[in-house]
This record gives sequence, structure tokens and C-alpha cells, in this order.
Amino acid sequence: MPRLALWESGKIWLRGNVRLLRAVAVGAGLACALPALAGCSSDEIENDGSIRGTLMVYVATMDDGTSRTEYAIQVGGNENDERMLVFAKAPPDAVSNAEIKVWGDASGREIIVNRHELIQREKASDIGKSQEAIIDGTPYPARTFA
Repeated sequence: MPRLALWESGKIWLRGNVRLLRAVAVGAGLACALPALAGCSSDEIENDGSIRGTLMVYVATMDDGTSRTEYAIQVGGNENDERMLVFAKAPPDAVSNAEIKVWGDASGREIIVNRHELIQREKASDIGKSQEAIIDGTPYPARTFA
């Protein structure tokens, strides 16, 4: 009969801790479900071997009237990590500050681009920069220094 006594004491322990067991089960279920939900996020950046960043287009007009267009990418949108782009085929038909992914060979501070793809941003959650001059701003009051 000692086995039966153990079983009975186990049943009593379970009856007294039902809330604790339910909380542990729900917590374990959430812990397993959250990574699966995070993996389905649309903001996740895929690792497809590309270099992703902000396209910068520079147009220089020479004294003789000719012009030269140069392309660069700010890797990850970082202004301090800018690399020149040399397109093996036709360059993209895009303006500065467009998001782009490029594939190619990196040599030093330039990338020889074999393939590129413009990234479309969603308009509802698009956050960007805007710089405008202040028009009719209140001037600071005049001060005198002695």
C-alpha cells in the first residue's frame, strides 16, 4: 500500500497547484509561439547575398557643358559607409535616397554591380527625412556684449 499512498499524495499536490500548472503551460506555449510569429514579420531583412542600402546619385556638370553621373550606396543607410557603384549593365532609373539591393564584386571602396533591385517602401509606414528652410521664422532678439 505505500505506492497507493504516494499516488494519493501526488493527486493532492496536483489539486492544490492547478493554477500554477496552468500558468506554466500557458507560458511554455507562448515561449514556443513567439519565435514563430517573429519569423513571419514583414520587417525582417532577408539574407540573399545582396548589399542593401540607400542609393545616392551625383551629377557633375563640367565647364565644357558635358555632365557625368556617379552612383553610390550608403550601406544600411549609414552615411559614413558610402561605396561607389560601377554598373556592368545599365544603371537604375531611380532618384537619390531610393532603397536598393545590389549584387556584385566589392573591391576596395567600390562595388562592380552585376544585378540590382529597387526596394518598394510601404507608404503607410514610410518614415523619411525632410529638410526645409525656415520661412518667416522668429529672429533671435538682438544682444550686446560688453
